[in-house]
Amino acid sequence: MSEFKYEWFLFDYKKGFPDRISRAFKTKAGAEKAREKYPVKERGGIGVGVSQIPVTEPKRKAKLKK
Repeated sequence: MSEFKYEWFLFDYKKGFPDRISRAFKTKAGAEKAREKYPVKERGGIGVGVSQIPVTEPKRKAKLKK
């Protein structure tokens, strides 16, 4: 079973496609707080989105022989 990491971000639509306008946030509350910093007129066109990233375990490094 795969595990997932979720990242929240702000986006704006450009020519019908979402365009990220912020860095990734760990929580939705953090993204909403960043959205509130925009003026009210701009804020209406800015959405909060989430991306789901699969977490894979890192490969083990080979031990160096001395």
